[in-house]
Amino acid sequence: MCSQQGDRLARLTQALDDLAAERLAGLPTERLVEQVAGIWSLVEGLDPPRP
Repeated sequence: MCSQQGDRLARLTQALDDLAAERLAGLPTERLVEQVAGIWSLVEGLDPPRP
């Protein structure tokens, strides 16, 4: 379980780094919005639903 959580955190970290790099590269806003949506999806995976 810890390894899976660590993998998710690593993917989230990489997604944030990618977003920052692409923002500096001047990509279109639509592409950045897609990336933010993907990041939220990763965050949801880290926060399990509560009963």
